[in-house]
Amino acid sequence: MLLTLDLGNTSLFIGVCDDGKVIDTYRTSTNIHKSSDEYVIIFKDLLGDYINKIDGVICSSVVPCLNYTIKEAIKRLFKIDALFVGPGLKTGLPIRIDTPNELGSDLVCDCVGALNKYGNSTIVVDLGTATKILVIDKNGAFVGGTISSGLKISIEALAGKTQNLTETSLEMPKNIIGKNTRDCINSGTVIGTKLMIEAICKQMEEEIGYPLKRVVTGGYANVINNFNDFIYDFNLIHHGLYVIYLKNQGGKEHE
Repeated sequence: MLLTLDLGNTSLFIGVCDDGKVIDTYRTSTNIHKSSDEYVIIFKDLLGDYINKIDGVICSSVVPCLNYTIKEAIKRLFKIDALFVGPGLKTGLPIRIDTPNELGSDLVCDCVGALNKYGNSTIVVDLGTATKILVIDKNGAFVGGTISSGLKISIEALAGKTQNLTETSLEMPKNIIGKNTRDCINSGTVIGTKLMIEAICKQMEEEIGYPLKRVVTGGYANVINNFNDFIYDFNLIHHGLYVIYLKNQGGKEHE
């Protein structure tokens, strides 16, 4: 079995993969102050009986200061050197942007997963700490996208910068015209984000010149639950990590 780790700014999203399928997932808060010993305990508590069945680990991280901590926890618990997505690993994804090294490993994994499952000409909408909209063209290359504030960040910023508005739970309101403060905030934030995504996707198709499939993923993908003509794939990044692991045959570098 393969353990796939998506180490994000908000949460550590853990996947257990077997024979090409994601069979279980877990989430825990990202905490840069925890030690490797504490992460060992977290993994033990979450993974339970899977602990003795894991024979490979691969991680996508956008929190570099935690990489060593996670590596040490994995090595101690599984006696395995975890792979980290980055230079030296083969992904199979052509990256056609100004500075390829700026592309986060999580976005690489999203695109690899989408390319493998849904093919070329695909938009990936990743609703995480930030909202990312990624474009894979008809040749199977990542050609760019957009980044904006995530749902949670938007509500936190609104509450933090105003006197009379407080942070509220993220929910899709029934109507766009809110009748109370909570619904008004959710309408502006959640429905506003939905409409923004739909408009951006439409304009991306116009700009690239052909139709694009649309896939939604990420930790907040369940909040906007009424997209039309979008595929929901909550475990897309784990599939991408699995594909990258196989391409590298357990860690051997390829030319």
